[in-house]
Amino acid sequence: KGPTESNYLADAILSGTGITPNRLPDEEKERLINSYVSALKEIYTASASQLYTYSDIRRQLMNSDEEYYDRVYDHGVFEIVINSSKIKGDSAAVNATVYSWQKYIISAEGPWFAVSFPVARTTYDYELEKADGHWMIASQTMKDYVFDADDSLNKTFDNYADAAEYAKGVTVKNLFAAPKEP
Repeated sequence: KGPTESNYLADAILSGTGITPNRLPDEEKERLINSYVSALKEIYTASASQLYTYSDIRRQLMNSDEEYYDRVYDHGVFEIVINSSKIKGDSAAVNATVYSWQKYIISAEGPWFAVSFPVARTTYDYELEKADGHWMIASQTMKDYVFDADDSLNKTFDNYADAAEYAKGVTVKNLFAAPKEP
């Protein structure tokens, strides 16, 4: 069980026009926040601290007066490796390595927009609980994090529309393979 669209997080950060979230109408901000929280509730149990932490962070981002910041245009996971798992009834302990990608559109005074495509390898310890026949995350602890990027794909643009068009054209297939183990 989980989100069906890979870009539900990107939608919650900004509208398709590149308008900073604080400039969106309150109703639109609330709709995007609620959509994000609903997606989190498909992944995390009601007792998971990440559910509340990520919801609070999203609300702060959506209401921030910050004009210039890095925006996630899109992101996803392209591989999950289960390193170990122990299942006991309706609970489980899992250690997994998650390989993910992101599309950042970075804005700064000028204005100009840079596009970057980082990939990451993160190892987590998860505690899972089965609820209504679905495994959900009750807690997660990050064990390590390796971040890398193919700088040859990075480009700078004079406007958001051109940056977004370029970002849309770069797919996971264009990005390099998962980061090498250290």
